[in-house]
Amino acid sequence: MPLLTMEQQRQSKTYAPSQDVFISYCAEDRKVAEAIKAFLVSRGFSCWKAPEDLAPGADWPESISQAIQLGRVVVLVWSAASMDSEDVFRELSLASRHHLAIVPLRLEAVEPKEGWDYYLVPTQWLAAFPPPPDEHFEKASDRISIIVRGPSDPQTNDAAYQLSTVLKADSCPTFQGAKLVLDRIDVRRISDTELAALVAYCRELVEFCMEVGIPRDAQPYMNSPLKMFWAIDKLQLCHAIFTRGPFYILATAFRLRKLNLEYPSRVADIAGRYGLRH
Repeated sequence: MPLLTMEQQRQSKTYAPSQDVFISYCAEDRKVAEAIKAFLVSRGFSCWKAPEDLAPGADWPESISQAIQLGRVVVLVWSAASMDSEDVFRELSLASRHHLAIVPLRLEAVEPKEGWDYYLVPTQWLAAFPPPPDEHFEKASDRISIIVRGPSDPQTNDAAYQLSTVLKADSCPTFQGAKLVLDRIDVRRISDTELAALVAYCRELVEFCMEVGIPRDAQPYMNSPLKMFWAIDKLQLCHAIFTRGPFYILATAFRLRKLNLEYPSRVADIAGRYGLRH
């Protein structure tokens, strides 16, 4: 029997079908990774995790790359140890390159290192502490369900989820944090035009609030000019008027106020469509 060339061997391989979740972890967190996989499988998700899901004799890097490309969500088991893992960082980079949604499951109060923050800052961090971590797995399951079982494609569903974190003050307590999340949402990849329009409106609203000094906890007063005026940082408002001009500030405020009258119903419609919790 003639030997196959490398290209023929590559073409003859039968790769696994696409799966919902790729689990990224370091060796020190193996037990947690096994537990989260078992939990997600019990919830009906298909998962891929090395080494047990590698085909016998398969090339490790090639299999990892294939599994990420075939996935829809990466669950990052996030710890101080994983922050030191080059392999985990490569997996995260590949996931971003192939536009997978990233769900960070944080095992301890550790901040992202330089480079890691590019991928992790714009996502909502799901705390899996204090231990045991399995008591916190339901939060990850809820988010993954929104992304892979929503009415649209994974990128659109993830954008809806990210937008929901912007709207919740407890998840995203400052307008600066909200802007970081919104800036990372690529509206070109959102197939839902109404959702894309809502993201664009939220971006403009957040930037205006930051510019004129409206604090995050004053957001409910957007349609009450008197309450809003007392909540505004007066020095920052004066700076905005001086640099942008009073007519720009007034015109933007009135236009956003008009849009804001429709805001609750628009948000409720999006929340109902994507199963978001508010």
